[in-house]
Amino acid sequence: MPNTMDAVLDDEQEPDVERSLDAEYESAADAIAEDTCPECGKPGLGKKEEWCTGCGFYPRLGIQIEVDPDPEEVTPSPETAIDVLKQTPMWVPVLIGGLLVLTLMSVAVRLLVPVDNMARPIWAISQYLLGTLLFVVVHIIAYLYAIIEDSTLSIADIFLRPFKVWGPTFNALPGTSRRVCLGAWGWAASALALSVVGGIPYHLLWEMGPEEQAKVNLVQAIVEQARSAEGDAGSLEEAIEDFTGEAGDLEEEETEEVDPYEAPARDRHIDCLIVGYEPDGQGSFLSLALGAVRKGKLRYVGAVSNQYIAPDIRVEMMETMRQNEQDSPFIKARSTKFTWLAPKLACRIGFNAWNTSGRLKDVVFQKRLGDLPD
Repeated sequence: MPNTMDAVLDDEQEPDVERSLDAEYESAADAIAEDTCPECGKPGLGKKEEWCTGCGFYPRLGIQIEVDPDPEEVTPSPETAIDVLKQTPMWVPVLIGGLLVLTLMSVAVRLLVPVDNMARPIWAISQYLLGTLLFVVVHIIAYLYAIIEDSTLSIADIFLRPFKVWGPTFNALPGTSRRVCLGAWGWAASALALSVVGGIPYHLLWEMGPEEQAKVNLVQAIVEQARSAEGDAGSLEEAIEDFTGEAGDLEEEETEEVDPYEAPARDRHIDCLIVGYEPDGQGSFLSLALGAVRKGKLRYVGAVSNQYIAPDIRVEMMETMRQNEQDSPFIKARSTKFTWLAPKLACRIGFNAWNTSGRLKDVVFQKRLGDLPD
């Protein structure tokens, strides 16, 4: 009797299982007939394909396996500029934006602030120092990060192998993007300060300090120039102390008198050698060609007009200059409008700055100094 009941129950369950399997096969068959995957709906599942390449589903077995994603579907190639921007890491536009701001700021300072305005060199020096300091600090941090991965790096590699030092930082992007941006901004700031802003008064490194020492150096430069040109400058060497003494006497005398031809004030002054004059066609001169000590050598530094030279001094200077004319310039100069002179006369010039060509700017004649003896 129990065997009969079990047989009856088995007969009742078997039709249900068969109907369930038939339904799944029919669904799979319908999917194959429709050429789509019943799980992900991907087209291309035909009679020759036993499984879906999109999701790994086997319609005939009713199972699903993991499959490698299609590279073309995961990272499609960008087609527009917007697609490129969407795939660009956020730190890249931040880096480029910072460099652009530094460049525009440096160009603005160069165009808006005159080269002889002290604000420009102060800005340039400050920008250079801050940029250099920032880069050095970040460079050291990059070195400390690099030695964690490469113990063969030494302290000298900070200077000798900078790309080796920054390699681990670049490899760890975007996690190290802040370090990369700060380093790039610091380097750019210092480079732009020198190349774009400019106006740094390099001449202060070699210009003379005390006034009396400047006079002595001027005469010494004349001596060296004469020695190289003629081979005999003994008389000039003996005259150095007399020249500076005479100049000092002139200063004391002239400060006691009110000069109607007194030149306007200038920020700086320098003692110069008069190496030539521009004739005015009426027995006098329009301007004087000047030489001064620059970078340890006597060089042509420009010309000064006769505007603030009193008439009696012009006459006296003209008599001396006529007696000391020569065919070629005592120092290297290319102008053709001057009549060249032997190194005989000296004067003090007021000016505000040097230009990029090594010439005096805003020059005025202040006073004549003692003549050099023959």
